Amino acid sequence: MVSPIYDILLSIQNVLGNAVAPTLRAVTVDIHDSTKKLELYFFYDGVVSEELWEVANLIGTETDHPNYVNAEHILRLDVPEKIPLYGKFAYLRYESYLPKLEKENRAFLLKNKFSQDAIFRLDMQEALLGKVTPSLRYVGVKFDLEADKLITHFIYDGEISEKDRNLAQAAIEESRISFPEYKMDAVIERVDFPQEMVHQTNRLVYWRREWEYIDEGKVPTIKK
Repeated sequence: MVSPIYDILLSIQNVLGNAVAPTLRAVTVDIHDSTKKLELYFFYDGVVSEELWEVANLIGTETDHPNYVNAEHILRLDVPEKIPLYGKFAYLRYESYLPKLEKENRAFLLKNKFSQDAIFRLDMQEALLGKVTPSLRYVGVKFDLEADKLITHFIYDGEISEKDRNLAQAAIEESRISFPEYKMDAVIERVDFPQEMVHQTNRLVYWRREWEYIDEGKVPTIKK
């Protein structure tokens, strides 16, 4: 029987859209079958404002699984304090020192009623761990079964530095872990805030929180 952690990671991926602030260092998720508890840990660098607290709390509320009861832990953990790993990382920003990460081939999930699309989203979620910088606005993916193709789209705010481009390319390559035989089409482009983003994929994997839009009551949009 496959662990429910993969369904939960997909759920977190959805609700983190437009919710990742620059001070968010990591999100981890752990499940306890004995107590039927789902624990989410949010680690922030610096003071956790009331607004950040509310956002993290909302993420915890919207991340659900019918067999588990949620518990959120919203904590301040300043750099360079080590980020503890409880269960699995759902999000990890880029830092000069990162924990060692083991990549997991999830092709076995095909036998457990997971679609290729869902597996590719999980692979990219993992591939992005430790590679998200403040200038990364959006990451989307698409699984094209008919063409045996994986499609990824990275959007950056401002001039794309060599470091950002290298991080994006590394994530793109690592996201192929479960489908190494598929062709890969990737777009890495610059779309400056507050310009509207037009994406070339159909699944959101990452979308940073763009505070100025929220303050003005204008939620940013992404068009196909």
